Amino acid sequence: MVTPQVRAGLPGHPAVTTRLVAWRRSGATQADEHCRVDIHATGLSLHGTVLGAESGTPVRAEYQVVADSTGLSTTVNLGVHRGLGWTEKTLVRAPDGHWTVDGLDAPHLEGCTDVDLGCTPATNTLPLRRLGLDVGASRTIRAAWDRFPELTVAAVDQTYTRLGERSYHYASGSYAAELTVDDLWLMTTYDEWRRTGVVEPS
Repeated sequence: MVTPQVRAGLPGHPAVTTRLVAWRRSGATQADEHCRVDIHATGLSLHGTVLGAESGTPVRAEYQVVADSTGLSTTVNLGVHRGLGWTEKTLVRAPDGHWTVDGLDAPHLEGCTDVDLGCTPATNTLPLRRLGLDVGASRTIRAAWDRFPELTVAAVDQTYTRLGERSYHYASGSYAAELTVDDLWLMTTYDEWRRTGVVEPS
């Protein structure tokens, strides 16, 4: 097991735990991903790059996700190159739970606490960290699901059940899968994704 790297902050700034992770996705959409997670007292951020192909078309996605100190998603920036096209998407969740998508009100996301980016397993970390489920326990959340590669955003119910020390069952609609995590709740295996590397800054 890799021990998290905790770096002392400057006076007035919290210490930061940082981890760099690489994942590989097989199947119809093949991709490699690098993700950096920074965890501190005031929240958590995910920065990632995905490179691959979807139905034979080259794809590059870059994302940034920020969560507050309670673990709730606050800001999401996603940019995707698909072939010669470029698409951007920005989601913002206000403290009162109000969502906007690309600056426009998004009432259909009412009640969503998390974001789920379809291009990465990184965002599953957010609800798992926040929920802190005991083994055998189950919780259903509502997430703003950003479909990939369409980048349309829908509100979906997602249920997590903790099966063991590092294993969970995930279900949403007709889809279900088991996943395993490390000590920071970052995915090690999840459906078509497998972790291929992990490192911490010195």
